[in-house]
Amino acid sequence: MKLININITKTSNDSKVKARATIDFDTHQLRGFKIFRDEKTGKDFVTAPSYFNGKSWIPLFKTHTKDDWTDLCSQVIDKYNEELIKESLLEDK
Repeated sequence: MKLININITKTSNDSKVKARATIDFDTHQLRGFKIFRDEKTGKDFVTAPSYFNGKSWIPLFKTHTKDDWTDLCSQVIDKYNEELIKESLLEDK
């Protein structure tokens, strides 16, 4: 599958979830990715859509390799940072 587009929807400032991402591939659309900020390190990270089975959170999406997941997360974070930059430029006007 070829990655086509990443759409970022920012959440309210008081939410632990900083934004949600929808990822469009050539034949599929995956919704429910979440972007969080680690309070200790200040770094953003991505979680896959998941459900709670009563004991733990189970991801609904996995990649074949860790490198694929790292690459996908990097692209989502890059798109999130682009949106933050656009937002700050609009606020400065």
